Amino acid sequence: PVNPIDDHLALFGAEQRRALEAVRSVIRATPPAATEVISHGIPTFKVDGVAVIGFDGFTRHNSLFPYSSQVAVTFEGELAGYVRTKGSIHFDATAALCAPAPPGQQQEGPPPPSARATP
Repeated sequence: PVNPIDDHLALFGAEQRRALEAVRSVIRATPPAATEVISHGIPTFKVDGVAVIGFDGFTRHNSLFPYSSQVAVTFEGELAGYVRTKGSIHFDATAALCAPAPPGQQQEGPPPPSARATP
């Protein structure tokens, strides 16, 4: 069976698709027993039938869509420097989003674009 997220990501150019796949990999490793679906037109991860996070690409940026306002509060330090709206976190369209720091080692925000690894 074909995963609908694979089909969705195939619509993007190679660089942006690699960046989105990197985000997908980080998300896949985090929630236990998450199911990948397309919800509201975007790749979304659900746990026990509840959407917990989505992501997608746009012309000039990629975005994460945490479905809880608590994410911004919990990860305030890690998100410093990223453009945020009420329901999304924006990052460069072709650079991988930084993986979260190990527990107890809070990052001081994202590294400068020149220091970010490109997938």
